[in-house]
Amino acid sequence: MESKRTLGDRPARIAAPGAAGTRSPDRGLTRVALTIAALMGIQLAFGVLTRAATALPLDFLGQTVASQHSGDCKAIADFDGDGHADLAVGGATLVWYSAPAWNPNLIATASVEFTTDMEAVDLDGDGDIDIVVPDGTAGVYWYENVNAGQSWTRRLIGAAGGMYTHDVEVGDIEGDGDLDVVGHPLDGPIIVYRNNGATWSARSLTTSGGEGLDLADLNGDGRLDLITSGQWHRAPAGDYMTAAWPTHVYDQGRLGQLLKVEAAELDGDGRMDIAVTPAEGSGEIAWLKSPVDPLTGTWVRTVLRAGADRYHSLILTDLDANGWLDLVTAQMHTAQSGPNLEVYLNSGGGAGFTRQILASASSHNMVVGDLNADGSPDLAGCDYIGNPPVRAWMNQAEFTSAVPPVRTGLDLAAFPNPFNAHVSVTITAPVAGPAQLRIHDLQGRVVRDLWSGMSTGAPVALTWNGLDDDGAAAASGVYHLVLSSHRERLSLPIVLVK
Repeated sequence: MESKRTLGDRPARIAAPGAAGTRSPDRGLTRVALTIAALMGIQLAFGVLTRAATALPLDFLGQTVASQHSGDCKAIADFDGDGHADLAVGGATLVWYSAPAWNPNLIATASVEFTTDMEAVDLDGDGDIDIVVPDGTAGVYWYENVNAGQSWTRRLIGAAGGMYTHDVEVGDIEGDGDLDVVGHPLDGPIIVYRNNGATWSARSLTTSGGEGLDLADLNGDGRLDLITSGQWHRAPAGDYMTAAWPTHVYDQGRLGQLLKVEAAELDGDGRMDIAVTPAEGSGEIAWLKSPVDPLTGTWVRTVLRAGADRYHSLILTDLDANGWLDLVTAQMHTAQSGPNLEVYLNSGGGAGFTRQILASASSHNMVVGDLNADGSPDLAGCDYIGNPPVRAWMNQAEFTSAVPPVRTGLDLAAFPNPFNAHVSVTITAPVAGPAQLRIHDLQGRVVRDLWSGMSTGAPVALTWNGLDDDGAAAASGVYHLVLSSHRERLSLPIVLVK
């Protein structure tokens, strides 16, 4: 069912002059507020501050899934068949967490270490979701789901030459209806594992090294090609276990680099484009537009951000429900700046991408899925093994559907507004559950995570001292208090004047 994002806010109130415990703001500051409000499309009348119907920054509410677990491998799927998406994490152990309570269920303990990538698919075609995951130097395995996620059977797919397999992809390469597996050890060859039904056979393909892997039909011949850093390997028409895989370069300057790589149609021309992020060091977040003939043409590179550092997550998904795939990424905790969870929102038709920071947090191999069954894509992840916790970030966007969301009666007030040094904020979320208050600037960036916790229905009194999350003083201007709870969001503009 198609969903539509609700744009704009419902009205948010400003504490009325003369109310108990309040006083009228300085008239000079009020004139400043009116001037800035006019420039923003905000109307101020009869003590009520509202914003014109414009697209709001995306808002994600973070929650802890497992405080002591971490791991390289993540996947979202319905492992127990109850209709709810669950989250699996692999490191020293492989565990799946059942939504929405996040109860842990042990699948297996690694013989070496579950690293670094993982896929959740119905590999044997029996209707439930299995897991494909490398176990260090022991090889690549699949865990057969035999009892609605309560028991699993470990089965070997193939060895990896004593190397750690860094990237794993699953797809039907030869079109026989069986899902095949491709692995890419760090700086090693690509290893293709053909699914023969009861057995597997393997073949190695030489690459330029590095890391990063995706499967996609880049030249439109109906066969899945292999994409790595800077180059792609065209699937042959014959037996892919014996025939040559011709190699084509899409980005000469990125051959053999340590990248995250994903292919998708990004600009509406019907051809598969490629997005990349620097996974282990510093580089550029970019996308490469496919030429008319991807075999011989030049791929046009567009840099979305230079000097990007350790973005070891890359997802292409429509996060804002505008019909175009966005680029979602996250930095590891080892990043020199940040770390941040970010999205580059796709305006569509090649018009460009707009960066927005979703959270001041880190993740390695972040994944996407609808974790709370509200129709909007959520995010989940953690840093690599040894760096807990596992977290989920719930998309607070509202989508229209046959059943409207429950109205929670959110309330948000700020006084004085405009303010100089400090502003007192009162929030109320009457329905018990997780809630969060953030301060955004006009570009949608999170300036301050002011509060998050479990609402009890009672008002919560807070103070913002004009400092951002790094302790630096925020500049004069208009900011948005954004209160999120139970898929509802309330926004209140405030004005900082120095």
